[in-house]
Amino acid sequence: MTSRTPDPAVFPRLSRPAVTAATVPVGHVAGHEPRVVEKAGGLVPEEVGEVGSGPARIPSTVPVAPLLPQQFLYKHPSILGSVTGPMATMTTEARRRSRVQTKSHVERAEVSVVVPVINETASLRQTVDTLVEENGEDLAEIVVVVAERTTAESMAVVNELCSRLPDLLWVHTQSLPFIGGAIREAFDLVNGRYTVLMASDLETDPHLVRHLISEIRESGADVVTASRWIPGGRFEGYHPVKLALNFLFQRLMKLLFLTRLSDMTYGFRIFRTERLRQIRWEELKHPFLLETLLKPLRLGFRVKEIPVTWTPRREGHSQMTLSAYSGYVRIALKVRLRPRRTSRRAA
Repeated sequence: MTSRTPDPAVFPRLSRPAVTAATVPVGHVAGHEPRVVEKAGGLVPEEVGEVGSGPARIPSTVPVAPLLPQQFLYKHPSILGSVTGPMATMTTEARRRSRVQTKSHVERAEVSVVVPVINETASLRQTVDTLVEENGEDLAEIVVVVAERTTAESMAVVNELCSRLPDLLWVHTQSLPFIGGAIREAFDLVNGRYTVLMASDLETDPHLVRHLISEIRESGADVVTASRWIPGGRFEGYHPVKLALNFLFQRLMKLLFLTRLSDMTYGFRIFRTERLRQIRWEELKHPFLLETLLKPLRLGFRVKEIPVTWTPRREGHSQMTLSAYSGYVRIALKVRLRPRRTSRRAA
């Protein structure tokens, strides 16, 4: 896109930065100022208020809100699970730093899909294409979450998809660190009645999303999660040692939480969005994926499993580290041993 210089009498000293993982165009929503929405071909100004309320005569450039210093987040971890004070500010900041979507893809669409991206390209494109092809009428939005570490190659694909799907796909640059922080922010930004959590590397089969959607609608469950361990599910290309450790850990979780669920660690799920907003999230790294199932269980939400076949990612490399495994045990014990009310978000 080509930058245009704004009228200095209206917006002095503003310029439009290049679209990168660190600087994503944003919708300016403070007070009664107009909002600028990212569309294919440029930024389209719209009035703040009702959706589609008409164009506003403003320049097509807006400032990018600054990143919250991650050092502050690391030094003050107690605020990360809060919903008042600093956390409320961070949520507002996250919304300001996203490409804001103002209306659903189609009137009856009610499903949001959250897709974090770090180093995926072809698999990201295939994931999005499959979602649109098989669930087009159900999709309200696809929220792509990027970070400062998202590669230039991945950002090129993201921008291609934004141009191709301007009314469906939008981008958020995360403030909170790591994979858990990315998803937590997206959970606060989604607009659909249901929210799908999945990966962009094809370890989560995009063809299964239509089954997740139909199951949560028909069963009345609060969460429907994919399982590799129930009949019909399986692993392909999984290291035998990791498979044995996974099996033992799932057994431990079943005993600890007195549940029949078989796969707690696989981050491929659909939630009722209203339920997501009732949970106080804590984790920032990969154990967050476990937290997204343990806390709904602890709060008595209805959870159902459907089978899935796991296959390894086809490109890029995993962000999972050995130190993360101890985090799984830590969050499991915290959720199980603390009073149930600590898992619920303050009203």
